[in-house]
Amino acid sequence: MGCQVQSHDYSTYVGGEIINPKSNFVLLMQRGKLIDSLFLNEHNIFGKKIYGLQAGLYSFKHGYEFQHLYLDPQDSIKLRLNTWDFDETIVFEGKGALKNEFLINMFLKNEKEAKNFFSYFSLPENEFQEKIDAVYERHTKQLQDLLISEKDLSNKYIYIAKATINYPLYRLKELYPYYHKKALQSDSLIHVSSDFYRFRETINLNDTLLFGYHAYRNYVTTYLYNLTYHKNNGVLNDKKFFPILLNLISEKIKDKTVKNNLLQKEIDHIFINKPQLLTDEVLTIFYENSTDSTAKASLKELLIKKESLAQKNSIPNFEIATPNGEKQDIHTVLNNKNTVLYFWSKDKFSNDYLNKRISFLINKHPDVTFIGINTGVPTTKSNSCLKLENQYYLTATSRGRDLVSNKFPRAILINSKGQITNSFSVLTSNHIDAQIDKFQNH
Repeated sequence: MGCQVQSHDYSTYVGGEIINPKSNFVLLMQRGKLIDSLFLNEHNIFGKKIYGLQAGLYSFKHGYEFQHLYLDPQDSIKLRLNTWDFDETIVFEGKGALKNEFLINMFLKNEKEAKNFFSYFSLPENEFQEKIDAVYERHTKQLQDLLISEKDLSNKYIYIAKATINYPLYRLKELYPYYHKKALQSDSLIHVSSDFYRFRETINLNDTLLFGYHAYRNYVTTYLYNLTYHKNNGVLNDKKFFPILLNLISEKIKDKTVKNNLLQKEIDHIFINKPQLLTDEVLTIFYENSTDSTAKASLKELLIKKESLAQKNSIPNFEIATPNGEKQDIHTVLNNKNTVLYFWSKDKFSNDYLNKRISFLINKHPDVTFIGINTGVPTTKSNSCLKLENQYYLTATSRGRDLVSNKFPRAILINSKGQITNSFSVLTSNHIDAQIDKFQNH
């Protein structure tokens, strides 16, 4: 007589192929926390069994882009993508592929629908609602088809799939008053019926399961902006706007992690894009309501670094080195030209992004000199991949390191007289164009 003990494999397999990879690994994450690192082999293929994985929404990140992935225990997912067109080229195969294909297809369709809706914002409320209803019916039909073909989908997955349909449409409804006013060039806000926002009664603003999901997170932010917009009498981004917004976040969001995340996101937005609106009132609200001591300390450090260089002052001299190791000083390199001095490192920017971003700015501002200072360790590879002129490194003991921010890659705008016109800009900001124009014209 013999007894056979059956072995059960409770692992979840995640693998695939990256075409034109940006690095040699893929990160598997959940709500911002690293779950595992999956390394590519010489054929750009990766794969790994992961034990103890709980059912839920995850994200995979490669280079500077990411996308969501729903995993159940014992799923076996293979994905394939081309980084040149990240979202549009993702395909799945294996156990669990269909439910992930639905999520990525909804993501792409929602992006397309959002663009289409810009031509609908001028419509009256009832016609705008009809457009919303038509999209909802199409997307719901696709989910019903999936439920017929995949009968063992969990309630948790169905909950997330419905969120993929609902929240992008809810967001468009929150945007409607602002864009309707803008489209009609009206002086007053539209007053919608009580039914228009009835869906709000079903929404949990502290849904930790969904908060890592871009569709839900974007909705919550837009909802809070819409409330602020109305409380501020239809005025966006003035000195009253952000105190109202931060107070609403503090009042309506009860989950500490979610509240801290939203407060931090808005402070970062103001710091980068609207620094003139980072008032004492805004700072006080943030410091009093955020419980993230690290975030508060980081902000204080940023403000000290920003204020260390006053407008119209000259930048302090500091030592830099060419890629070949030849030491120079920054005052010699500036040479009385309108200059954007930008600090960067590989953990903040990919070479590909930096090449494209700086080339774009150079084409728009040919009379401005762009000087890049790498704050990392010089390597032959980083030199060869960066196709930009005026590249330098900070030496190990350079006083320029006092100017470097660990959080944001800082850019400093200096006019031809050597005066600082903007002591803390950021290359990724949409406002840097206007900032450069401003100091060119003065």
